[in-house]
Amino acid sequence: MAFPFKGSNTLEVQGLNLRPIVTSHSIDGTFESCPRKFEFMHVYQQMPEGGSTGFAAEVGTALHEAVQAWARLALFPGRDRKAHHAFAIEEGYRTLLQWWPWALEQVSLGEKKTGIKQRSLGEAILLFEQIVKDEFWESWELIDIGNFGLSIEVPYRIVHASLGIVPLPTGEHGFFVTQGKIDFILKNRYTGEIRVFDLKTTIKEERAHEAAFKWSGQGPGYAMILSQAQGYDWKEHGLRVSYLVSNFAAADGSTPAMVNLRTYNYTPEQVQDGIDLKIERLERMKKYAENQHWPRRSHGCDAFGQPCAYMGICPRRDSDYIRAWFAFEGYQESTRIYEPIWELMA
Repeated sequence: MAFPFKGSNTLEVQGLNLRPIVTSHSIDGTFESCPRKFEFMHVYQQMPEGGSTGFAAEVGTALHEAVQAWARLALFPGRDRKAHHAFAIEEGYRTLLQWWPWALEQVSLGEKKTGIKQRSLGEAILLFEQIVKDEFWESWELIDIGNFGLSIEVPYRIVHASLGIVPLPTGEHGFFVTQGKIDFILKNRYTGEIRVFDLKTTIKEERAHEAAFKWSGQGPGYAMILSQAQGYDWKEHGLRVSYLVSNFAAADGSTPAMVNLRTYNYTPEQVQDGIDLKIERLERMKKYAENQHWPRRSHGCDAFGQPCAYMGICPRRDSDYIRAWFAFEGYQESTRIYEPIWELMA
């Protein structure tokens, strides 16, 4: 069954109100941490009003925006990159300052948490300079995707139609959707190879990069999208993904800020394993939805040193009370749904 919806609109199909239950790379992490929290955030679609993604995430966003602003000029298809080098870097600096989370920085610098203070503006500038000067870019350029434009932050959606329709505690019915954005899709100027490129910001030790990024689960989703949108045969060739990992300096000064390029080759079997893992996770979500019982996992109650925002409502199971509690406590819609340039029915 096809579900041709637009934005966050609820559909009426076969007499049922249908709403997409959105998953993504980060949302999957929430589910694995605690299915009950996933239910509150992405089935009830509620989060505290004024909630912030946090200083670290906002710094990552600012750096992403700066590199993307640089890339629009420096990696424009068919353009001499060196001729626009200075202007492109200047645009990157301007964008970094524009997106820098100034207000959150004042709050975060007063905290004592490890990993906060080294994410300074100075460190971000140093990382930006290392990123744009990396030799990797010499052979690559962006591609032009029709009426979407340059291949930066390319939104995609996978509609898991084969899982069918599931009941929701809100009285509606839902279907599962995976959405994401690909940081860059690059084309090699000499070989014509199409490559997915991801920018990561982290404070993880270098030895943890492969575990954190290669096996994060993003690669198989990229393979499925590229197979449809670009005719890429991952079953024959596997998939190659490049991660440019930007490490902020260690809080104790033991390691400096640095940028490492990591390119990982996924065999067809590894891509299929990742797809199978995603399907297995979705089937668990479907089972919880059908049983109308999303279990709580105790290690999800402590969220990065802070109590989970849903502890006050977590023990309750009656949906009318839960919805009233969200309204009274001042919650807002948490799930963002954006229009894809590519959509895959699975």
